[in-house]
Amino acid sequence: MIVSNIQDYILQLKTIKNRQMKVVNYKYIKRKVKIVHKNLFKAIVLLIVFIGLTLVGCDSEVDTDFDGDIDPCENEHFFGLNTYDPWGGLSPLNKNADLGVSEEIFPSVESSIMYSNASTYNYDLESYHFFNSPNYVFVNVTNDSPAEMVPLLGYDSTSKYSHLVYVSAAISNYIIEIDADGFVKLVKVDVDSGNIETEILTGFNIGATGAQSISMTTNNVDEVYIMINRTLITINIVTGVSDFVEIEALFSTTNLFYGLEYNSSGDHLFAIRLEQTADVINLVKVNLDGSFSTSFSLTDDVHHKESIMSHFYSTTLSCDESLYRLTYIQGNNNTIYQEINSITGEILTDTKEADYYFGIESNANN
Repeated sequence: MIVSNIQDYILQLKTIKNRQMKVVNYKYIKRKVKIVHKNLFKAIVLLIVFIGLTLVGCDSEVDTDFDGDIDPCENEHFFGLNTYDPWGGLSPLNKNADLGVSEEIFPSVESSIMYSNASTYNYDLESYHFFNSPNYVFVNVTNDSPAEMVPLLGYDSTSKYSHLVYVSAAISNYIIEIDADGFVKLVKVDVDSGNIETEILTGFNIGATGAQSISMTTNNVDEVYIMINRTLITINIVTGVSDFVEIEALFSTTNLFYGLEYNSSGDHLFAIRLEQTADVINLVKVNLDGSFSTSFSLTDDVHHKESIMSHFYSTTLSCDESLYRLTYIQGNNNTIYQEINSITGEILTDTKEADYYFGIESNANN
């Protein structure tokens, strides 16, 4: 009965695909249909446990170690890019998993790496994406096809675009636009075609100080969060309504926030708070109403605050959200990698030499 239903289901999908091929890009259809296929495959796995599993990802929710328990974080990895020359972007661009063995995907990215944390992971399709701001190019890395560079199309030449986040419930990707007048917008994009689709006005203006620090994350349901300097912007992508709040007093003009990450278990945000004048760095918990508290001091462990201030850093949470992961550049192209335990405050540090690792993303968190 299951096999018959599956065959009928696949036949229906093929019929739909054949009708639409003349008017819709085949590759786009293939990626959208793959989401439906994957959900069906998960159901089959629960019924036929002996099927050979090839999926990797925290979202797979399968008993990968055959201990009888299904743990959604059993097969966790974090992915990213690395290159020898992040300043000019003229050396090969590589992909890696867990900062391990590198595999070249392009001869170069053809520009400098401006925002190292402009990455996201689509765990519905198990694909990795990075948006490089200097040349407005999406770097798309998938499991079943060669990596691609896709240029952003139809953009306003007077605006600046940066960062990238995938919202699973909406099956959509978003980037940040700051227009010529300094107003911040959230822009929905198709990373496969490069097309801009819709935009949401936030009403927030960066003012004369500009965006000294900027990062973005999501609750993966209906909200996207943008942190610029000391302002938290919350955008509801369903209603189009946005709100923003200054999370520190106006006189604290030298304090900046970086590396925004959403913690679903606590429904709050993590960020790095950097006091420039006092040379103090803390991991802080930011509530959605804009209040915040210090979780742990990073001052004695993060020794290259200028790397974070110049956006040569990237962050992600582990699958179980207990680890706040951080990479940043040291010197010309060495990398410092740190894991900060958000419960105990313990910090583990490692160094990768002669290559800059950036855009790290867990296969379960954006």
